[in-house]
Amino acid sequence: MHKEMPWDMAPMPEEAAMAQLAYNRWERAEAENLAQYVSRRRTVDLALLVRQVIDEELTPVERQTICLRYDEQMLPVEIAALLHLNKASVSRALQRGEERIRQYLKYVLRYQYNLRHVPFLPLAVRQALVVSGMRRARVFTSGARLRALRKSENLTVEDAAEGCGIQSARLRALEQEAAPDAQELLRLSAFYGVCADSILKGEAPCKH
Repeated sequence: MHKEMPWDMAPMPEEAAMAQLAYNRWERAEAENLAQYVSRRRTVDLALLVRQVIDEELTPVERQTICLRYDEQMLPVEIAALLHLNKASVSRALQRGEERIRQYLKYVLRYQYNLRHVPFLPLAVRQALVVSGMRRARVFTSGARLRALRKSENLTVEDAAEGCGIQSARLRALEQEAAPDAQELLRLSAFYGVCADSILKGEAPCKH
């Protein structure tokens, strides 16, 4: 009987070397330790692969329902009404799409965690879908853009607040549409690596 290898959260040697290089260049180094950085980045990187699978491997109906669910954050009943389908058909398309994504990405997760089987695969893929959706979400206010930026980097409010030097309560207020002052805007722009106008006006991200 095969004995399952333990769930090892430690980065693999080559992953650690690459992460250490990126981490050393990261101006927010005091916000999280290397292990936390690697764990967070795994989900962000997985989100990029999720998008490739969505674009290249799903059927048109699966792709459309997945994008509406995670990019536009629509409920299945809303998707059904928009696409003129019944709710059961939408639910089946979502299930098929997520299962196809899991099948394509299970080997990535096995490699990342040095496992033969990945018991947390559905959770990892679902989290990556959320992060991927935040990168594509249409947002119309500065607060929503700040939330999307934070979630697209898989950061908690507390981690983001510590990284950019703003109190967590204040950051929550900014994400709820409080207006940032000039200093806060500079900190947020530098922290997320985007132009101030992309936060305030939703213009092209122009990442640094």
